[in-house]
Amino acid sequence: MLRRYLLPNLLVAAAYYAAGRLGLLLAIPPGYATAVWPPSGIALACVMLWGYRVTPGVWVGSFLINAWTSLDTSSTAAILHSLSVPTLIATGAALQAATGTWLIRRFVGYRNLLIQDLDVVRILTLGGPLACIINASVGVGTLTFYRLVPLESAPFNWWTWWIGDSIGVLIFTPLVLIWAVRPRAVWLTRQITVSVPLALVFGLVVWLFFFTSNREQARMNAEFQSQGHDFSRALQEDMRKNLGALYALQAFYASVDHIDRRSFTSFAGRLLARRSGVQALEWAPLVRHADRADFEAKVRADGFPQFAITERAGGGSLVPADPQDTYVPIEYIVPFAGNKAAMGYAGTTEPSRLAAIQMAGDSGEPVATARVHLVQDAPGHHGLLVFLPCYATGMPIDTVAARRQALRGFMLAVLRIPDLMQDSLDAIETKGVLVRLLDSDAPEKDRVLYGADPAASEIKGGLEQSHTLDIAHRHWQLQLTLPAQYLTAHKSWQAWTLLAAGMLFTGLLGMFLLLIIGRTARLDELVAERTTELSALNHELAEEVRHREWLEMAAREQATKLAVSNKELEQFAYVASHDLQAPLRSVTSFATLLERRYKGRLGDDADEFLAAIRESVMDMRGLINDLLELSRVNSQSLAISVVSSQSIVERACQQLAEDIHAAHAKIDFQDLPMVRGDERTLTQLFQNLIGNGIKFQPKGASPRIDISVQRQGDEWQFAVHDNGIGISPEHQETIFLMFKRLHTAEQYPGTGIGLALCSKILQLHGSRLWVSSTPGHGATFYFSLSAVMAETRRELTSSR
Repeated sequence: MLRRYLLPNLLVAAAYYAAGRLGLLLAIPPGYATAVWPPSGIALACVMLWGYRVTPGVWVGSFLINAWTSLDTSSTAAILHSLSVPTLIATGAALQAATGTWLIRRFVGYRNLLIQDLDVVRILTLGGPLACIINASVGVGTLTFYRLVPLESAPFNWWTWWIGDSIGVLIFTPLVLIWAVRPRAVWLTRQITVSVPLALVFGLVVWLFFFTSNREQARMNAEFQSQGHDFSRALQEDMRKNLGALYALQAFYASVDHIDRRSFTSFAGRLLARRSGVQALEWAPLVRHADRADFEAKVRADGFPQFAITERAGGGSLVPADPQDTYVPIEYIVPFAGNKAAMGYAGTTEPSRLAAIQMAGDSGEPVATARVHLVQDAPGHHGLLVFLPCYATGMPIDTVAARRQALRGFMLAVLRIPDLMQDSLDAIETKGVLVRLLDSDAPEKDRVLYGADPAASEIKGGLEQSHTLDIAHRHWQLQLTLPAQYLTAHKSWQAWTLLAAGMLFTGLLGMFLLLIIGRTARLDELVAERTTELSALNHELAEEVRHREWLEMAAREQATKLAVSNKELEQFAYVASHDLQAPLRSVTSFATLLERRYKGRLGDDADEFLAAIRESVMDMRGLINDLLELSRVNSQSLAISVVSSQSIVERACQQLAEDIHAAHAKIDFQDLPMVRGDERTLTQLFQNLIGNGIKFQPKGASPRIDISVQRQGDEWQFAVHDNGIGISPEHQETIFLMFKRLHTAEQYPGTGIGLALCSKILQLHGSRLWVSSTPGHGATFYFSLSAVMAETRRELTSSR
């Protein structure tokens, strides 16, 4: 029981968890996107090897890795809620591994991955892209249901989940299965042949991913830091301008004999027009108690019959101020509308306002209050005041005592913090940034001037910075947070794309190596079977000769036939072995190319296989690029319009300029017509046909390509003629098939996709491509494109 059930499940759970931690390292923080999920491949391989009895181990491993990333221990309810997510995801992972195994056993069967040849493709397709639909659907559905992933981003998360699981199967399932093959002494060379290249390419892709990801993270952090410094400077600049308005009022006060309401309103109004962050500019004279009655009477006579020096009562209402030695009431306000309630308010009962008045009067400098409730605003609205003292002209103000003696009042700037912050925010680009402004000198309850505490989910995985600002004798702290959600939504997916493409290439490389090894194994089996058959036949013939002397002549004839058969069999075995093992010999033969550089650094075994990787990668890269180009022509809708074939051919020649110059080629074309077609794909068409004419030439010949056109009804028939090697009649129909090559890569390089691409482009234009050629006398490729009607030409001419 222990050996059959418990131990295998524990091993599978541990392997799933360890591989999951590796997968999380390759995720794009702070989201769920990862281009490869190794546990999916390990889980499928384990269930294929040990049977459905180890699916509980898959479930446990998935539960542990997801519980580790999502567990919320804030409360019992939170724990139960957070554990339900990994429970459902683990169920999807176990079901996926079991389903993939069932599909493989039902439609393919599994023996030994190193000898199954083309079955490798079906095994990995059924267990990978097909079966991996299950956990992508269950996992993303769960995250969406629990609102851990927004509904609008669910399709993309499903796509990345499915991609990650599928690539995990393509890479890690073969690695586990081939190392499970026994006896190892027989299969060790082939196991290493597959494993070492995969491990090296996988490591290279992971390194490139981390390099790109770290560079992207550094870029985003640098941009965020630059935003923070810009905003800090903008806020300081705005406050400097606001203080400049107060200094201007102070200078105005010092330049006149008497400041009256009209002159103050006029001067302050012009200053305020340029400062949208300032709610009001005010004049508050210093009034001694003995002068209170006269001061109030003067203001009443100035058009304010209800005027009185007031202060705030316990309930927040304004009442006449209690007797004090001195008052600092608001006499002039600009603008008056919206700030009327502040008229006469002294506010010396407010500690913050009183402290600012005393510090400003003693220092001669502007002093800001802490956050205060403005009299003119509704409850709950806050702002701050900046006091700048005004002294009697001609009196000394060198000392604190002299300043107190010369003090005549204060110029005030009333600032509403949201307006002030908005001015600075409008000046720079801070989209997505959460901004808080704190007053470090204020009590804890009054410390927040602007913004709210960001949620824990916004801080975790996000970026933060803080700046200290010294503003009018107060210390402000500017805090900026770039939430994790914003980083995810605006992240460049360069690193993820690189990882996905690299891992897909790694998986395809592994599949390619397995196909080659499988074919080699099948060939070995065939040679062994034929050898056994040959030995048996030799034995029978020898017995026949020994026991039937009277048939000696017939036996000699049979021996002659047998010798011929043996020779043919030897030739078959040699040719077949040579042809099918050629890819493996190519992998080995190039081992010395990188030996000088890497010998001894990657281990003895790695030295034997390292060289072949570079060449295989280059070949597969060219093939994949051509296939992708063909796929794009297959899938995209053409932008059909009226285009100049003359301009298209000129552009194709520009793109081939280097090849044309190197080959001393001459391209003749003139007066090519306007046609209907897609400009980009037609450029590819001419580029491929001209490029083939340059490439397929006898050694030392100078290519000459003539492009002509002939009107046929509603179409123009193009002819692209070259003076190359030509094409035999039996190949003139098959050259348009994908991968069809008439020459070796050493003779003429290429992938065999160019003419297939040309044919596909013309099919999408409703045309076809055909060839007329005589070997040794060049080839002419024909195709037709829709002509532009006379009405259309007249419209184009008149529009010009």
